Amino acid sequence: MSKINILYDAEKHLFHLSNSKISYIMELKDHIWLLHRYWGPRLNAYYGSNCPAEVKRTFAAAPNPGSPAFSLETAPQEFSCPHQVTTGILL
Repeated sequence: MSKINILYDAEKHLFHLSNSKISYIMELKDHIWLLHRYWGPRLNAYYGSNCPAEVKRTFAAAPNPGSPAFSLETAPQEFSCPHQVTTGILL
């Protein structure tokens, strides 16, 4: 069995779970929302290059008035939802 490493970067609010083959990275946004950042082959370092740009969208609700570009409607959240659609099949 492979050893599981759990690292937390307090400055960037990133959790990095990994073993010898894979990495799973999540970000704690504003100390409230858990966002998906990476899952795939093991990484030694993560620089956030795959994060979607936060851009104010006209009809997207912003949960924090101080950060109007951040919306839960467009953020890759790290939770399951009963109405997510995968390849046209409701889960």
